[in-house]
Amino acid sequence: MKFLLKDDRVFEFSEDIADEDYLYNIILEDCEILISKYAVSIFCDHGESGAYITNITPYSLFPKDQLDREELVHIMTILEETGYEGKFLSKEELIDISHEQNDDWINL
Repeated sequence: MKFLLKDDRVFEFSEDIADEDYLYNIILEDCEILISKYAVSIFCDHGESGAYITNITPYSLFPKDQLDREELVHIMTILEETGYEGKFLSKEELIDISHEQNDDWINL
């Protein structure tokens, strides 16, 4: 499945991942986002300056036990619209984003 953004970039959703805990694998220009039933992991490679992994648990961001497709699209949309997609973010910053967009995250 592919999700087309407003500026014609494409997020590709792959369900062919060896680890069946992960539902989706989204490859961005310099980031990889793994969406599982229970968490979102963002891995970004910054070359020689290193890399980072951010884990977001639904217990801190979502009122539900599991992420579903609608929530996934909301995550992608919020990251894109706020300009944070593809940038270095701490877990706290991602939680702050979710709080800024609180209505969108809760009323799915």
